[in-house]
Amino acid sequence: MTSPTLTLFLFQLATLSTRRAPGFEAAILAAATHRESDRVTLSRDDFQRINRDFLSLPAAAPKAKFGLGDAVAILAQPIAGVLDAVTGSHLKECGGCKARREALNKAVPNVFGPF
Repeated sequence: MTSPTLTLFLFQLATLSTRRAPGFEAAILAAATHRESDRVTLSRDDFQRINRDFLSLPAAAPKAKFGLGDAVAILAQPIAGVLDAVTGSHLKECGGCKARREALNKAVPNVFGPF
């Protein structure tokens, strides 16, 4: 007994390929038992195997951490800029801000996630 077949139009194959790992379309075309100008036919088992093998998309990049020091810096830097403009000081350039930012980020590395 032969496996049931599946016919894919080439436009369907192109659409599926955009949501699969590279090489999916080539693997389908290589496994095709019959090919016409606008469609390919292959066994359902081959399609399922290839689909499963190429379904894994690259993992999403991990989210960047946003620490407490980063949050404080977002609020403090504009204030320091205004004070610099009004008083002629150089608060935005002092090393103390950077040191405090690093210390707060070390204490609370991710304000949007578990500590």
